[in-house]
Amino acid sequence: MNDYANRYRSTVLVATPAGSCSGVLIAPRLVLSSAHCFCLPMDFEARTGTNVYTNAKCEKQALVWAYRYQQENGVWVDVPDFSKGTVIAHESFKSEIQDGKVKSHFADLAVIRLDGAMAGVNPDGNMPEVEVKPNEQLVVVGYGPSVQDGADPGVRRFGRNLVTEVITTRETKEFRFSMGGVHVVAGDSGGPCFRETAEGRWLVGISGGWTKASGGHESWFTSIFYFRDWIERQKRDPSVN
Repeated sequence: MNDYANRYRSTVLVATPAGSCSGVLIAPRLVLSSAHCFCLPMDFEARTGTNVYTNAKCEKQALVWAYRYQQENGVWVDVPDFSKGTVIAHESFKSEIQDGKVKSHFADLAVIRLDGAMAGVNPDGNMPEVEVKPNEQLVVVGYGPSVQDGADPGVRRFGRNLVTEVITTRETKEFRFSMGGVHVVAGDSGGPCFRETAEGRWLVGISGGWTKASGGHESWFTSIFYFRDWIERQKRDPSVN
């Protein structure tokens, strides 16, 4: 569903040399996104064999756009605000790629310290107190097209889905959606996943990507619950508030 009501203005569009990703404003001048948006080479899908990537060679700068939607002459238009920013990937980020396909991600998080605040955009930086659970309904937001390889990217969209799996091993801290509901596609990586209740909204995940699965496809999210301390440290930096 298109977010023309501007419910999720904190979800921003992030431009990288490899293309577009999404992110979420968690402090007035701080965006949280996925490290793989900045740390994988542009041609990683064409490389054969096993390749491992860390935060050693990541893009250092990014452009970030925040959009407000409004109607003009009966047509929805976007009103953008943008800022440049400095990228800082999680020091433990690690991505293993096998023949161009993601085999695993760990600590797939990065922040962008913006040069300027986004006018009129309220951050969504509430950290969860409990981990996501299977069958929990969550809200996914991002700027990818409505279908993979669709012709309508760049519009902020949201939808709900049920968690099908939660993986919390030493190497993996993520949860997954499969079948049914709304999923992520190219362009949604780095976008937020929210838990919403009558008490408020909590940021519980950051989109790590998707893959084709039997009968549909599967998308996965880095669990915020296990990286709260790192995120809170970034938020406490005086330069982002």
